[in-house]
Formats: sequence, C-alpha cells, structure tokens
Amino acid sequence: MELVKSISIENFLNRRKAIIDKIIQARELILEANKLMELNNLKDIKEILYIRKLDNKYREIVRNFLSEEGLAFFIKIIDGKGWEYLLREANILTFMDAETREEWQKALRTGNFPELTQEVVEETFKQLREDRFKMFEAGIIEVFQKLSFDFKTNQFLEFQDKLILNSLVNYDKRNKWLWFHENTCNHLNDLLRVMSILDNKPEPDSGREGFYKILNKHDKEWRYENEYFIIKWFQKGTAHLKFKRMDLVEGMNKILRKHLLMPVGIEGVKQV
Repeated sequence: MELVKSISIENFLNRRKAIIDKIIQARELILEANKLMELNNLKDIKEILYIRKLDNKYREIVRNFLSEEGLAFFIKIIDGKGWEYLLREANILTFMDAETREEWQKALRTGNFPELTQEVVEETFKQLREDRFKMFEAGIIEVFQKLSFDFKTNQFLEFQDKLILNSLVNYDKRNKWLWFHENTCNHLNDLLRVMSILDNKPEPDSGREGFYKILNKHDKEWRYENEYFIIKWFQKGTAHLKFKRMDLVEGMNKILRKHLLMPVGIEGVKQV
C-alpha cells in the first residue's frame, strides 16, 4: 500500500524493526557490561545512566532502559513518532476535521494510539480515507458551530457574508504582544479546506502551513486575505471575516441544511 511517492508502509515498518533490533542489541550489550562491572566490584551501570542534565521524564527513561518495562516504553515513544510521520506524509491530517485531528494528537501525546503494524496501519488509513467525506461535512458543521452561530438571536442556520470571531487573538497592550488562539486557527483551517474542496482545488496542507503560522506572519498587518475571505483582527481580541465567494458559502449552507434541522446555541461568535 503506497502512501506518497516512494514511501510505503511495508518499507517504513521494516526500517522501524531494524531500529528497534539495534536498540535491543544495545541493551543486551549494556547488560553484559553490567555483569562485568559487578564482577569487578564497580557500581551498577544504572548509576552511570542517571544523567542529571535530563529532565525527570527522560531521566527515568534512561534509568529504566535496562528493564523490560523501560524497553517497552522506549519502543512506545518510537512508535508514536512513527504514527506522526505516517499521518503527516500520507496527508491524512490534511483532510481531518479539527475534532478528529485533536483526538489523534491527544492519542499520540498520551501514548493511547493503535499498534504500529502493517495490518493496523493499512486498516486505519483505509477507514480514515473511507470517512473522508464524513469528516469533510463534519468540518463544515464544526466551523459553523464554533465560528458562526448567533447565540443571541438563535435564528441563523446558515453562513452569512460576514462573521465576527470572538476568540481569535490576545493582545498585550503594555508589551505590544499579539498571539493567536490555536483552536480558532484550527477551525479556520477547516474553513479554508472545505472551501478549497468545494472550489475543486487541492486541499491545503494545514499541518505544514496552517492558519496559526499564516496569521503570525501577518500579525503586524492586522489583516489577512486569500482568494476566499478577508480577516481583520483588533486589539480587543475580536476579528471580522468577510467572505469573497458566496457561491462556495451557498455550497456549505446546503450541507448545513442537510444536517442541522434545528438551531443549537453555541457561545462565542455572532453573525452580523
């Protein structure tokens, strides 16, 4: 099952196995050296592996490397990096809606991810690709609920031509620092993705060049514009988004009408 260009799951997992085999060999050599140290009345090698310059988390990994539990934990870290690599290189993260992407990121942070085998990876990617259209529609609904619902009037069930975002930026007047809320930027990534797809354009890679990075490049301009909308942000933290392609907005509204039969109050953003 080819992922992108010359990268395949089978080849990647073969290289992963070679890496882990080397780690296990290194561990066995260290254990042999430890026996020689004990025979010569030297300290336990674990004392040597206790590196004080490391923070507590990684210090314990190094100290426990020689135990079976420590080795399993070490391999788990490698497999987490493996999943991150495969998801990124296969462009799986690109078409995930924000909620699904956050679920995967949380799983990778906590180590609660599937086993890294060819069968599991292929089945996982197959399921994600089959769910692609569902995630596409879910992305539209999430964007609407998080960015556009008029919680005061409780009337709108569609995107209008303009949105007011209540939580895009924080501004420190004293130090003149501006920073963007990553969660809102993730929903803007979804908005750009669904509009690109409706426009029959390639899906933008939000992992490499998402709105969090894009807006930080324009932070001193207080505005950003692409082919689909214009965003202007203000010191009080709000931002105005003006759509440029109402034909694509109508495409999103058709999907909303299919799923949202009744309004649901969502706090945070209002339409104007």
